[in-house]
Amino acid sequence: MHMHMEGGPELQELIMLAALAKPHIIFVEGFKEALEPKVVIVRTKEKWDWLQKVSNIIHTCLGI
Repeated sequence: MHMHMEGGPELQELIMLAALAKPHIIFVEGFKEALEPKVVIVRTKEKWDWLQKVSNIIHTCLGI
């Protein structure tokens, strides 16, 4: 399931909506400040430096 909404619902609303499809995993972009566990994709050293301030990162991937 892929959804794209700008200026719309909160993270919990997106999670509840996506959960209706009973996925194994849910990826939501744009909520780095949220407390939920997160996986981040790092494309530049500058992004990596900025992401050091983000909490609850459980996995990091290098994006090309």
